Amino acid sequence: MTKKFYSVAEVVDIIGNISKGNIYRLIKRGDIPAMYIGQRPFVPCSWVASKLAEADAWQTKHTTLTKA
Repeated sequence: MTKKFYSVAEVVDIIGNISKGNIYRLIKRGDIPAMYIGQRPFVPCSWVASKLAEADAWQTKHTTLTKA
């Protein structure tokens, strides 16, 4: 079975350089989608993957521009 959701702690580990408090705030604000089990939010793996892909694309674009 493939994992579908990450805990907030896992999101912090994967993304890095952001606190759990900020992740919780962004979830509460609606900027990060989440599914709740009880009071614990879980972030879709697909959302994390798409944001990492966006960050990679941005970094590639800006690295290419500064080298040119």
